[in-house]
Amino acid sequence: MRVLLFMLCCLFVRVTIAQVFTLKDFMQTIAQYHPVMQRITLLENEADANLQMTRGVFDPYIESSLAQKEYADKLYYRMWNSTLTIPVWSGIDVYAGLAQNDGIYIDPSNTIPDVGLYKAGIKADVLQGLLTNRRQTDVAQAKIMQESNANEQMVMRNRVYAEALTDYFNWSRAYQVLQLYQTFAERAQVRYNGVVAMHRAGDIPAVDTLEAFIQLQDRLTLYNDAFIQYVYALQTVNGYLWNSNTQPVRLQEDQIPEQLDSLQLFQNLPTVTDWLAHPLVRDYQFALQSLDLEERLKKQYVLPKLSLNYGVLMPVGFTENVNPDQYQFGMSFQYPLFTRNARGSLELTRIKQRETDLKRVEKLNELQLKSTILEQEVTLKREQLSLYTSMQRNALTLLQAEETKFSVGESSLFLVNARELSYLNSAVKQVYAQFTLQCTLVKQLDNTGNVYTFITSLYQ
Repeated sequence: MRVLLFMLCCLFVRVTIAQVFTLKDFMQTIAQYHPVMQRITLLENEADANLQMTRGVFDPYIESSLAQKEYADKLYYRMWNSTLTIPVWSGIDVYAGLAQNDGIYIDPSNTIPDVGLYKAGIKADVLQGLLTNRRQTDVAQAKIMQESNANEQMVMRNRVYAEALTDYFNWSRAYQVLQLYQTFAERAQVRYNGVVAMHRAGDIPAVDTLEAFIQLQDRLTLYNDAFIQYVYALQTVNGYLWNSNTQPVRLQEDQIPEQLDSLQLFQNLPTVTDWLAHPLVRDYQFALQSLDLEERLKKQYVLPKLSLNYGVLMPVGFTENVNPDQYQFGMSFQYPLFTRNARGSLELTRIKQRETDLKRVEKLNELQLKSTILEQEVTLKREQLSLYTSMQRNALTLLQAEETKFSVGESSLFLVNARELSYLNSAVKQVYAQFTLQCTLVKQLDNTGNVYTFITSLYQ
């Protein structure tokens, strides 16, 4: 008996003096310190770095080469060539350079004035790569990646906040159930003490004390089960809590969840005006935009490859007008006879486009159907919560009436216990109905992609 009473006291001390850890505090902590939020920042940095990298193909660059041969005190040849190349968006490369060649056995085609030779010109692909090219496509895709990563940030925020809301509501549910079982365990203890006192006074038989003791044991068992669930829910919430040094933190033992009214909390839910703007749908739209660029590029690969190179030549120190008869010209042509590689690659890109578009349509339909289901489910959950609330009030009225009859000797412990269990069941069901409604509303927010919007509007 003493062991049982000691255990009862220890359990109750765990949840007495409390400090409320509000939903607002919880969400603000996640927004500031959760590792996922830091990863969201990294996504933005990654997109910026990728765009910077792809734009690097348009950076001007300098090339310089030197080839020299000297043997038996004779300079066979020495050829030095330096060039500055400026890539242009349209696929043309503009270049300017200086060449100095000398030697007794130099190739006649490389013979230039002793003072050196300036050159300036362009290189261009006039068939394949005329309308678009790989470097244009890479930069355009990098810009799409910036928008896609911003959209992915929203997806990640929605996912984290939806899971956090559900787990916070579960913690709140577990705490409310724990409080219910604690209250009725205390009542069972008080009733047991009263029955023992009545037995000692000779008013009731000893068997009534056994029945009261069994009821006390039953309430303690229910309390223990509820406490285990509370601990699990609490540790789940702890998993979202971090500090500024990216180290996990834990709630204090005296911190408890905020008790929230679902009807008031979710009275102004964001609505969907355009399902195409849903973050999960936009993911596919960005993928399609990137594939459209890829298809446009692959069409170019089916064309022949014709590269032209034209440059004017001018001796160093020459001050007169440029002589158009002094130039350097080159051309290269390449075309596979069957173009199987290019056509196969183009077809694969078109298959990916079709596959991605089908996924987009499927996701859009899935979200809309789920939205209809969740709207109906929310309506039913609200009605169910109202029913359980009414049942709880009625069960409480019956319990209070039975306790009044017991106090004047017109009832028994058996009937009081039955009324208590009925009230406990209805009260726990009411708490669970509140929790399931909250979870369904969070699912509805998540399905519309508005969890982050809801959180920010809630605590502005």
